[in-house]
Amino acid sequence: MKKQSSQKPHKKVLVFGTFDGIHPGHIHFLTEAKKLGDLFISVASDESLEFRKLHKAIKKAPERLKDIISLGIAKSASIGDRVLGNWTDVKKIKPDIIALGYDQKGLEMALKKFKKSIGVPFVIKKITSHKPDTYHSSILNKTCAYCSIPEIKARTIAENKYAWAFPTNIPIVPGHILIAPKRCVAKFEDMTKTEVAAIFDLLQILKTALQKTFKPEGFNFAWNEGELAGQSVPHFHLHVLPRKTDDEGITKYEPRKFLYRPGSREKSQEKELLAVSKLIKRHIKK
Repeated sequence: MKKQSSQKPHKKVLVFGTFDGIHPGHIHFLTEAKKLGDLFISVASDESLEFRKLHKAIKKAPERLKDIISLGIAKSASIGDRVLGNWTDVKKIKPDIIALGYDQKGLEMALKKFKKSIGVPFVIKKITSHKPDTYHSSILNKTCAYCSIPEIKARTIAENKYAWAFPTNIPIVPGHILIAPKRCVAKFEDMTKTEVAAIFDLLQILKTALQKTFKPEGFNFAWNEGELAGQSVPHFHLHVLPRKTDDEGITKYEPRKFLYRPGSREKSQEKELLAVSKLIKRHIKK
């Protein structure tokens, strides 16, 4: 005769969110919610997002869903209702707990108001915030050029699931490119191991392509962290510079000046940046 398991089934935990560019605040929220049980995520549809926030998302719903799934945190994730008030995910999943972020006050009010008509006996639990003055999509998406300027995506040289590479618009030398995670995080330690690996996978591919394209004698690899250290965009990016002895403004190697040459630098025309992307792409093996 089989012994009955004394282990209680995991509680179902449902969260709602826009997730328009995942940042450490989201990771904190989802990780804390997962501690409560099996995590189910409802990603806002484009229609409901535009209705609630009166603007379009930077990323379309399928792309935002893909970002969430790639984190590997959720038991299941799906795109929510196109029309507000149907509560399809709540009725389908029948969560024991609905976890809410510190800024989801409107959702909390709606859930309490319609709980009886929804017909699911869930409880609401609030998740504490994580640096809300820094990590909030409304702040990051306004200040992060890499997430908000379409021209940067257009000049993509190479990408994988978690990172992409593109020419900087103010190059120090020809072939000066940046590699960044697709998720908007500011610091190296904010990245997951998977994202770090994705960046260095691209680096290996692009280094070979740059060698074939520009015939450099050496390379510089660097990133700036924090405004004081020269980080002007709050989105981690690795600088990759192919170097030659005749680089303009460099007469000898000095550790303190290994990256930036003396004097001012002019912005490149967008068509020149696209041409550089096209040139390097030719040397990337498919």
